[in-house]
Amino acid sequence: MDRDPCSSFETYVAPPSGILGLAGRTAVIYVAGAAASLQVDLFGIAPSVQSIELRMLPISRTAAACLFALRHPGRLLGALRGGGLGLTRRLRTALALLAGTPSARRSYPLWIELFDSWGGATTHRDPLRQVPSVGVVVFQPDATSAGRNATLESLASQQQPIVAEVVTGTGDAAWRQLAQVLSGFATDYIAILQAGEVLRPQALAVLADALAATDGPDAIFADEDRQDAAGQRREPLFKPEANHTLMLSGTLTRGIWVFRRSDLMALSQPGHPAHGELWAESLRLEAWLRLYERSGPVRTHRLPFVLTHRRDTVQPAPASELAGVVRRHIGRTGLPGTVEDEHFPLQVKFAAPPAAQQRVSLIVPTAARSPHVTECLSAVLSQTEYAEFEMLIVVSQIGPLDEHQTRILTPILRDPRVRLLEMETASFNFSQANNEGVRHASGELICLLNDDVAPMQPDWLAGLVGHLADPRIGAVGAKLYYQNRTIQHAGVIIGLAGLAAHVNRMLAQEEPGYAWRAVLNQEVSAVTGACLLVRRSIYAALGGLDETYPIAFNDVDFCLRIREAGHGIVFSAQTEMWHYESVSLGHHFSGARAAQEAAELLRMRTRWAGICRNDPFHNPNLSQERGAEWELAFPPRVRPPFCFGSQPSEE
Repeated sequence: MDRDPCSSFETYVAPPSGILGLAGRTAVIYVAGAAASLQVDLFGIAPSVQSIELRMLPISRTAAACLFALRHPGRLLGALRGGGLGLTRRLRTALALLAGTPSARRSYPLWIELFDSWGGATTHRDPLRQVPSVGVVVFQPDATSAGRNATLESLASQQQPIVAEVVTGTGDAAWRQLAQVLSGFATDYIAILQAGEVLRPQALAVLADALAATDGPDAIFADEDRQDAAGQRREPLFKPEANHTLMLSGTLTRGIWVFRRSDLMALSQPGHPAHGELWAESLRLEAWLRLYERSGPVRTHRLPFVLTHRRDTVQPAPASELAGVVRRHIGRTGLPGTVEDEHFPLQVKFAAPPAAQQRVSLIVPTAARSPHVTECLSAVLSQTEYAEFEMLIVVSQIGPLDEHQTRILTPILRDPRVRLLEMETASFNFSQANNEGVRHASGELICLLNDDVAPMQPDWLAGLVGHLADPRIGAVGAKLYYQNRTIQHAGVIIGLAGLAAHVNRMLAQEEPGYAWRAVLNQEVSAVTGACLLVRRSIYAALGGLDETYPIAFNDVDFCLRIREAGHGIVFSAQTEMWHYESVSLGHHFSGARAAQEAAELLRMRTRWAGICRNDPFHNPNLSQERGAEWELAFPPRVRPPFCFGSQPSEE
């Protein structure tokens, strides 16, 4: 999946002081050709301002590109690295990202003032709804731990009566104390806090109402930020929905979590094998992973509100303790994962061992016109340390291979693992070519692979297959790079740029990205079909790729149908591949293909309207602008719970 920007824009947010901050400011906006209206939201403008002069002047795309280049020359020069191959594509992508570059005015303090100043607001509780009771356990590593008083003060300021206890220490004595505390509570649920994690006054009321509104999930958690001693907030962590693959990193275990008291009591019993050192973060992780090991999915609910402020005095759980929790989980489940080291966040590498390597069929549609087809596919054949695979090359055209195509493919076809399939078609159809390849495949697993993709490590295929050892996962995608070692694909966000787009695009290989999301394995809503591994049984059950999407969107639609059928999609950050993007076929919607875009966009937006509004793996407090997916949303796509009653709503 990939396409040029349909509409991208630069946003300027005025400072709270009013219109004077906006004077003389300009924004360059690309508007889709079918657009009938343009909305201008002036946040932070003083109420006393009676009139605003707004002038619009159309300029050419060339002029707009020059303006972006002058404003951000560094980003544009970065796109020039990597040689001439794909240069036009990289420059076009760089300009799209520059068009979405947010203003420095989009600061967190301004966002708080406009959208997160709850003040003394209270939730509108339905008097007829049965609200579960919630107790609180605060974990204090030692008697001198800083932050305890701040946490207890925040509990005392809650808008509803609570019961709370402090567990001191981290060893066996702490586990015994926890068991005693839990047995003394009569609440339905327990909220877990570490000393130094501070709750806003509405937090427990909001959590209790959400538990009731969602019919009592197994667990519930919320967003968080950091707070200094003066009360200044910074570094918000807006989280995706909980998913097993990302939970293994430990990055979702900070901030408040609420679990059923009965589940925590089972963990706290004397002699339980879960008993390592006791920290709030390790207990949250242990409790969630135990739930995951049960049959059926974990009913976890995310509240997309900042309910916890993490003071600088908080003592984080040692990474070694989190690693111990993950290793024990891997041992119980038999998943082929290895904790790489004991640094936060945890990196868990998956690789199918030789004895568990199912046969994989690599399906490669190609026009066989570029020399890079030979180079990339030869690299796949020679540099893949995986015994059980075959490659099916699918050429779809009218007539047999010509002399040039024969010269391109002959070195590859010498390999006995390779078969050539020739389809007689009037025009190239990516979906049809893949479906034809799958019909002739012999593997239990299917890997859709572009002809311009090459491995960076020999264990790439074993890494993808390793994720499918988890029966809940249906498909896996790789991390793809341009030649200049910037990211081309690290998962797909639905709703981004109007429909869907790759995340962390053009981020340097060594950069971790927002909340380490560029370097961590995680579930996503979709991955690119340039390198996508899927169970053959799922491919067959869903009817393969939709052939009415001949060029683009077919992979996104396919992934969304996989998730709709109840299977997870994993982005494998540790499976790294080169992608010489669109070398063989050219840009999706250039020339004669451009007429297909509007109809296909409309079909996709209509079919997947719900997830376009609310991708579960992209927090509604984060932007849907192309290239600014990790910036703050102005405004958020969610309303505070006190605005409409007890049930949170993501719009």
